[in-house]
Amino acid sequence: MWHSSDISMESLLETCEFPAVCPVCGHRDSHIYLRSDRPGRGGLWIWCSACHSFEHASIIPPSYWVNDALIDILKLHAIPDLLEEQKDAIDAYMTQNYRGLDSDFCACCIRNVDLSSLVCTQCHGKNTKASLEGHSLVLECQSCGYRVVGASFYSPCEQDRKPYCLWIREDRIPAAVLVKLGSMLHIGVLEMKRQIENREKLSSSLSLKEIMEAARFLNEEGISHDILPAIRYSRYYECEKKILSFD
Repeated sequence: MWHSSDISMESLLETCEFPAVCPVCGHRDSHIYLRSDRPGRGGLWIWCSACHSFEHASIIPPSYWVNDALIDILKLHAIPDLLEEQKDAIDAYMTQNYRGLDSDFCACCIRNVDLSSLVCTQCHGKNTKASLEGHSLVLECQSCGYRVVGASFYSPCEQDRKPYCLWIREDRIPAAVLVKLGSMLHIGVLEMKRQIENREKLSSSLSLKEIMEAARFLNEEGISHDILPAIRYSRYYECEKKILSFD
C-alpha cells in the first residue's frame, strides 16, 4: 500500500498549512509529522493519503519545535499507518505550530551534529560511534559491541530538486571567464553576454550541484553574482559524506 516515489516530497517542508498539495499526485491530501527524540535529533514523516507515497527519515527538528501529545511514540514506526489514522489532528497541530525549518538547512542536517558522546542503550557507556553506511545511520558501541542500523537518511541538499538560476552583477567579464561559465551552464557565450549586459538572470535552470559549482568559480574569479532562490546551505562546500565518523 505505502510506497516511496521517484519524486521527492521534501518540498512540503516549506509549507505551513496542512493538508498540502502532494508533489507526486497533485491532490491536497499530503501531511507532515515531526517528532523530536532528543536535542538535535528527531524523525520526519511525509505521506499522502491519496496516492500513498511516503518518506521517513531522521532530521534535526526546528529549534522551536515542541512535540504533540497525539501519538504514542511506542507505537510509531516508519510506515505511517498510525499517523494516517490521526491525520486530521496532526494537520491541525502542524498548521498551528509549524513555521518551517531553521533558515540554514545545514543546521537541520544530522551530518552536522556532534554525536561523539552518545550513550549506549545497552551498557550505558559513552563510547558510541555514529557513521553513515550508504544512507543508513549506524550507531555502534565501542565498549560492548552493540550495533544499531537506523532508518535511511538523505540530507536536505541531496533531496533538493529546486531549479536555481544565476544573476551576474557585473558588465565587464573577461572572455575566458565567459567561455568557461558558458560551458558550465550550457549557454552560448554571445547569448550569455547579452543577458549579462541587459541585467537579466541567466536563462539556464540549474540543479543545486551545478549552481554551487558555478558560484565557486565566480567567487574564485572575484565576480559578484546572486543566486535565485537564495542558497540555504552554509556548509555545503566543507561537508563530506563520512562526516558522522568519529575517531
